[in-house]
Amino acid sequence: MKLPTAVLSSILLICSVAIAKPILPTETTSTGSVTVEILYANGVGQTDERIFASGHEDLIHDYAKDTCNHHSKMQLYESLKNKATTQQKRMTKLERKHIQLTRKYQESNGALKHGSKLLLLKPSLGKQTVKSTNLEEQMLKIKVELETESAHLELKTSKITEFLTQTYPSALLINLKLIFGFRVITIQIGDGVHSLVAKQ
Repeated sequence: MKLPTAVLSSILLICSVAIAKPILPTETTSTGSVTVEILYANGVGQTDERIFASGHEDLIHDYAKDTCNHHSKMQLYESLKNKATTQQKRMTKLERKHIQLTRKYQESNGALKHGSKLLLLKPSLGKQTVKSTNLEEQMLKIKVELETESAHLELKTSKITEFLTQTYPSALLINLKLIFGFRVITIQIGDGVHSLVAKQ
């Protein structure tokens, strides 16, 4: 099984992480044995319990760790986007109110009640403006990090795919499982799905 370069560029990366606890250094966080399930075109399946060369095991573990971290960061980015949308609605409402009060203040030749409302509104408007700016800066920072990480993950994806397809050249589907911290990571490569998946 050999995946062409065009296919590699479209490989799908998915990581499902439901554990919020920090990963503590244990035996499971170091490189070790990896279980590989192979399915051949004739329908024959095989389970291979083996230890790869340290360089390849390090690559696989790095990929699993980086993919999970990348997925967590994507979730954070989506959360910030939702907050930014809500914040934008809040800002629009405050700005509209500020415009209305300013117009009333001017039309009333500086009536005290409108002036007081304007004075009360300005601190809130300023505070929300700062909040909006901070959200935008956080989103931009994370977006740049995600783009950089995506490029690195694509390179590791190509290396893992090439290594595994060379190790099991006749396989139709390769299902690789390893322990990463408190998680069981599964990496799948197959001609049928053209996907590389890391999940708990």
